[in-house]
Amino acid sequence: RAVRDAQFGTSKPFLLPRHINRLGTILMKKQSLFINHPMNKFIINCTISFVLLLPIHSMAQDQLTGKWDLTYFSAIDKIEFSPAMQLADTATYNQFLRSKKIILEQFYYHFFEGGRMEYCDIENSELIIREAFWSIKEDVLTITELKRPLERQAKLLKLSGDELELSLMIDGEASPDSKLVFERMEQ
Repeated sequence: RAVRDAQFGTSKPFLLPRHINRLGTILMKKQSLFINHPMNKFIINCTISFVLLLPIHSMAQDQLTGKWDLTYFSAIDKIEFSPAMQLADTATYNQFLRSKKIILEQFYYHFFEGGRMEYCDIENSELIIREAFWSIKEDVLTITELKRPLERQAKLLKLSGDELELSLMIDGEASPDSKLVFERMEQ
């Protein structure tokens, strides 16, 4: 008691427990108002949904971890069969075929645990390995490059043990002309 009196400069009893009890009573009365407010119900439901769906996101991230080979890219078909490519000179068409071969034979996405990844890109007909961070929120895969200020998003169309299908997103919408199909590589 002497220590308490010295700390607070009084010989009166310390009233904190009674104040805590009063505050607890006030909060208990207000709690039903808090929970019954429509906006708070929405927030509580969203929080509960997030907690319940968290294992699904974790499972998708676990399934995605590994190395994936690109087997199909619909944009390549669209370019190849476009009127412009059909009318292109032989040199341009052959350059396109070389790029197509590089893309379909060498492109991959390698997702590591912890949200890091590397993937192939093509720049000036050269194969480049890029490093990035990745994350999944709902059914959207976000890839943020490390060395360039570039973020890409793709809608997850299918994810199974051996197949991954994505649709690149443009202006927040999945593009029907940019479907990518990957096959899991043997580890």
